[in-house]
Amino acid sequence: MPLPTPAADDPLSWRVLLSLAARLERVRVANGYLTDLGADVRVDGGQIDLNDLRDPVTWIVGNDFTPQEGGTPRQVKDQVEIAAAVFLPGDSADQMRLAHRARYDLRRAFFDTGRDLPKDANGGALSIVVTDVFIEPRPNGANCIQVQISAQAGLVERLTAQ
Repeated sequence: MPLPTPAADDPLSWRVLLSLAARLERVRVANGYLTDLGADVRVDGGQIDLNDLRDPVTWIVGNDFTPQEGGTPRQVKDQVEIAAAVFLPGDSADQMRLAHRARYDLRRAFFDTGRDLPKDANGGALSIVVTDVFIEPRPNGANCIQVQISAQAGLVERLTAQ
């Protein structure tokens, strides 16, 4: 399923999420990565049945915002928590090796993202800082392995009047 295309008037937080999702879609062996975790990237994780996975699925979400100091009444600064999780079917030793390769690819995908983050006259994403990476076999008892990276993105947005 293709990712949604961001509209010019979409909030910065949504455009940043889609920018990172597009970056994850490029994680393919043909592009020099160790895995093909970019083959199925989703921004809606509600459609993932962890007990019926046939191929890896990558899910990205950003939905926890913390206001930051330094804004003005017309310009806001937020820190948004972003998580990208890869779900790999099974939990064999080969899959655990694949999980470690996926962790490495997630780190590479989130490395040096500042140059291609959305920016325009109304603000922009300032940075992405990785805060956590983990591998969890059998999350919630499911027959899969979860590889997750968490990051914080600093956003500055100018609010426009209606």
